[in-house]
Amino acid sequence: MRNSLIIILLLITLNTFGQEFGMHWISYPEHDDSTEVCFKKAYLSLKPNKQAFINIASTGNTQLYVNERLVSKEMIVRENNEILQTTYNVTRYLKPDTNIIAVYYAPACKKPTDKQLSLSYYGISGFGTKFYFQANGSWYCKKGEGYVARGTEEFMDGRIRDMHWKDLETYGPAWKQAIASSDQTPYPVKANLHYRTFDRIAEFLSPVETVKNEAGDSITYDFGRSFNGQIRLTIRNAKRGEVINIGSFKYVCNGSTDEQACRRFTTSEQRKITITGDANFKVKHINAIEGLEIKPTTQKSYLF
Repeated sequence: MRNSLIIILLLITLNTFGQEFGMHWISYPEHDDSTEVCFKKAYLSLKPNKQAFINIASTGNTQLYVNERLVSKEMIVRENNEILQTTYNVTRYLKPDTNIIAVYYAPACKKPTDKQLSLSYYGISGFGTKFYFQANGSWYCKKGEGYVARGTEEFMDGRIRDMHWKDLETYGPAWKQAIASSDQTPYPVKANLHYRTFDRIAEFLSPVETVKNEAGDSITYDFGRSFNGQIRLTIRNAKRGEVINIGSFKYVCNGSTDEQACRRFTTSEQRKITITGDANFKVKHINAIEGLEIKPTTQKSYLF
């Protein structure tokens, strides 16, 4: 345990590019270069932990949750074929007894790899002793609701969206035990530890002009200026299985009264966006639309 903590402290002193060091990689058993994956593990504490950190590394894009609360509220900026490593102070998210760590993963590396997730959970226990855990084969994983392809293309199937995948009770037949990575390829590491570089929403934009086609099966929104980011739709009373195309983002509706369609990890240049769909799509199903302008920023880490 002492050696493991020394490794973590060495990692925290880095804020630059390096090589993999002390990382243990896990993967979904049937991995590929486009399918998104849900990972999770519950850790039991006999006494409330005094302090805890999570160090997470991945060749893909990730969202980190602790006890169903989103910890990583930013979109990460990454280069292709690199490992991005970030450490979070998660003390304020902890519960007294059982703590659930969950990660939503989407491939970003252009090279096929099963180096999907390396995660360390460590800190000071309620007894004043140090603890340290690494993600391993005791973690569970399942396929997510979407996939990414060719850089900016993203697909999401709302019909298989599991709103409870992050909680303690949900372990249905779709969940499998994670496996160790077999990829021996060394990747450069970008450590976002002291100063964190990430993307965030800089402005919410509304269309300045709207043009419907006569048939009512497509609509074009003009936001008045170009911006890099995402389009977010609120959809009302769509048919289950209805397909909506928002540029290079495709969304399949789950049929609930209100649902939102938005990219999770990718961005693209926006100004005029034409929304189309399959035979079931109607313009009236779009209840609201907004543009999310996303810009890179750098700030001091909130690690301590």
